[in-house]
Amino acid sequence: MITIAVTGYAESALPATRGTVRARVECEGASRAEVVAEAARIHRELSVRAAELAAAGATTRWNADSVSIGTTPTWGPDGVRGADAQRASSAFMLRFSDFGALQEWVDFLGAEAAVRIESLTWDVSERALAEATELMRARAVTDAVARAGVYAGAAGAGTPALTAIYEPGLRTAAPAGPGGAMMAKSMMMSADAAGGGSFDLTPREIQVSAEVTADFVA
Repeated sequence: MITIAVTGYAESALPATRGTVRARVECEGASRAEVVAEAARIHRELSVRAAELAAAGATTRWNADSVSIGTTPTWGPDGVRGADAQRASSAFMLRFSDFGALQEWVDFLGAEAAVRIESLTWDVSERALAEATELMRARAVTDAVARAGVYAGAAGAGTPALTAIYEPGLRTAAPAGPGGAMMAKSMMMSADAAGGGSFDLTPREIQVSAEVTADFVA
């Protein structure tokens, strides 16, 4: 009787079904009242547009739940302190299921000089990820069984019997891996958007994978 230890692996690609845009309104000037008023005006305009997108079903979630107002000292080249700069900012997050609307939102933000797009990420729904993960875990075990069968056959040991399955990091003395399943989010964009252009956004597929190690006897 021999012991066979193998790794099983499975991977699949899912089309992205959601895109999340994070942006920040940033205003600066000498007068706090004017800076705050301008930031609040832009914030209201973006909030109205975001609410319209949500009402139309283009987004699955959005929030505008943070604001920052403060004073920053400035310094001249000779080290002498100048007039303080007043700053006001607020943050937005919109998660889109309609990629056409996402494209329009990015272009809309790009036309506003006081708005900085912080990131754009693509992913899939929790349900789709869970279903794909479950399938990849099953396929990883199937892959391990097939590998063990090849080794047992080559050794003339007959059909191997499965005795143990381990996710990465759970086998004694084995290095920790990425977990039983992993998803690589497909794309991130960070840019200071400028008006007058349009971004051609095409998300990559989402990679979902699972890996196990397994012991057999034959």
